[in-house]
Amino acid sequence: MPGRIPIRASGDGEAPTPGWTGDTEWTGFIPFDDLPSVFNPPEGYIVTANNAVVDASKYKRFIAKDWDYGFRARQITSLVLAKDKHSVDDIRQMQFDVTSGLANDVIPYVANISVRDDALISAALDALKAWDRRSTRDQVGPLIFETFWIQLGHNIFDDELGPELAQDAVNTGTATKTAVRQALADPSSRFWDDVTTGGVTETREQLILKAFRETVVKLKAQYGDDVKKWTWGTPHTVTFKNQTLGQSGTAPIESIFNRGPFPADGASGAVNNLGGGGTTYRVSSGPSLRLVADLSDFSKSLLIHTTGQSGHTYNPHYDDMIGPYLAGQNNPMLWTRADVDKNAEASLTLTP
Repeated sequence: MPGRIPIRASGDGEAPTPGWTGDTEWTGFIPFDDLPSVFNPPEGYIVTANNAVVDASKYKRFIAKDWDYGFRARQITSLVLAKDKHSVDDIRQMQFDVTSGLANDVIPYVANISVRDDALISAALDALKAWDRRSTRDQVGPLIFETFWIQLGHNIFDDELGPELAQDAVNTGTATKTAVRQALADPSSRFWDDVTTGGVTETREQLILKAFRETVVKLKAQYGDDVKKWTWGTPHTVTFKNQTLGQSGTAPIESIFNRGPFPADGASGAVNNLGGGGTTYRVSSGPSLRLVADLSDFSKSLLIHTTGQSGHTYNPHYDDMIGPYLAGQNNPMLWTRADVDKNAEASLTLTP
C-alpha cells in the first residue's frame, strides 16, 4: 500500500477533536516497511477494490475504519478463478463486469414472496426474478432492484430514524449495505418491527413485500405501467462535466464544455463501478481510467479514460473516447517509438 498514513497520538480522525491541546496530534507516519504488502502470494494473484486489505485484529496500525463492502473484490476473485489462464482481453472484460453483488445477496429473499392481487406488481416481481443480475442499460431488472433497495432501507430505518436521517443512512453505502444484509439473514432481527405500529410485530417477509409494492408504485408514477419500459439506462446516465466552465450555471456555456447525459451500464458495487447517484441514479463517480498492462509485451497493453485527449472543446479528440469507454472498449497503449510514429496523426515542434 503506497502513501503516507499518519500515526495519531489518540483517536482515529473520524470526528473533530480539540486542536489546541495537542492530545491528538500526528506523531509521524507508518514506516514504509510496516505498510500492508504482499509478495508472490501462493494464490498467484492480488485483488483489491477498496475492500479491507488487513485484519484489524492482527494488523496493529490504524489504516481506516470504513472500507468498501467487498462486492467488487469478491466478483473479481470469482472471475480470476474461473479460468486457469487469462488474456489481455479477459482482464479488459473483467474491468467492465457489471454484475451486481448486492443483488446476488438480496434477491433470494425477494424471490420468496408472491403477489396475486396486482398484475403490475406480479410482472415486476417476475422481471426481477428473471434478471441475470447484470446492470446493463437495456434491462429493467437493475432499476427495479435499485429502487427496491432504497424502499427496503426506508422501511427498515424510517421508524427509528425518521425519513430524513434514514435517507442519509440508505445513501451511506458500506454501513447500510452491511446492516441490511445482516438483517435479511436474520428473520428475528429487531429491524423488521415497525416501532410506530404499537401492538404489532412486523416480519421480514411483510416488510419486503411492503417495500416491493412501494417500489412498483414509484416506478409506475415515474415511467408508466409498462414494465418493459423501466430500463436502467433511462435514469442511470453519466454527464462528463468540464471542471472549470462546465458548472458555471450558464446553460449555453455548459453546453459547449460538457458532454452528456449518456445512458450507462454499471452500478455501485459492480466492478464497473459507475454509480453514486443516490435516488436519481445519475452517475457521480466511476473509473477515471482503465489500464490493462501486458508485462510480457507492453505493446499489447490497453488503455482508455473517460473523454478524450484534447482540452479544446471543438477538437474531435475532446470527446472521442466517451463511446468506447461506455462500451467497455480500449485503445492500444502505444509503447515503442516506432508504434508512436506509425500511428501519429500530427506532430508539433516547439522551437525556442
